[in-house]
Order: sequence, then structure tokens, then C-alpha cells
Amino acid sequence: MIFADDGDLERVQPSVFGYGVASFEELHEAAGDELVRDVRRVWGAIFGAYGDTLVRESNFNPDMLNPVQWNSAAVYRVLGWHVLPLLHSSVALDGTTLAVDGMGLNELRLFYRRAYVEEFGAVLEAGLEYDLGSGFVVVNRRSVAELQRLRR
Repeated sequence: MIFADDGDLERVQPSVFGYGVASFEELHEAAGDELVRDVRRVWGAIFGAYGDTLVRESNFNPDMLNPVQWNSAAVYRVLGWHVLPLLHSSVALDGTTLAVDGMGLNELRLFYRRAYVEEFGAVLEAGLEYDLGSGFVVVNRRSVAELQRLRR
């Protein structure tokens, strides 16, 4: 699943296309799949109810996620895990040409990895938007007590 595109990359890191790479589209799909994997990992553990509708891990569908909500996290994921390591390994740079606030490629990669973790957590904290069939609804975190409650 794709949550971001090259235009989003250019918006966040404008100089990323200045090194001979015309497109990173194939990397967006890989990053989107990894993002979905991360959501699936926490889905059953902390989410699961919207009103009286029980949302189980077995019926989780990544196509029902709101792609707008995950855009920033997807951009950070593709930059931190795919684009910057690719540029670092294939382009001879001095480490200062592609920079934000003076950070070289490795520091920039770590910056976007931290940004991904923070954004992912912020989305979960705000409530995950999921389409239950009648439009997007916010599926909030459930407390430990709620998760352990027996239902008849």
C-alpha cells in the first residue's frame, strides 16, 4: 500500500532528487508495506473496539486505513530506511551536500527514523482512522482493563 509519493518526498526533503535519481516510487510501496506491518503489530494489542463494533486483528484490512493520516509517517519511513541509505551507498558525497541544519547523510537518516517513530506514536495516540464501511471513524486505544474484560 502506498501512503506517500515522490512529491511528498520533495516537499519534506527538496534536494533528494538532485543526485541523479529520477524516482523513488518502488521504495514507497516497500515503506508502505512496512508501515502496515507496524500498524498490524499494534492493532490487536491496543485497538479493537469502536462503539459496539469489535474490530479484530483477523479482519484488519490495510486498505481501510486513512492514507492522509499516515502520509508523514510514510515519508519519514521511506527517507530513513530506503532513500538515504540508497543515496549513501550509491552516490559519492562528502556528507554535507544533502543536509538539514548541517546534518550529514547518516545523521539525516537517523533524524528521519526518529521522526517516523514519533509520528507513528502520535497517530496512535490521536486515534487511528479506520473505515468501518460508513466512512472513517477513530478507533481509539483501549486501556489494559478494557482489553482484559470478559465479554459474553
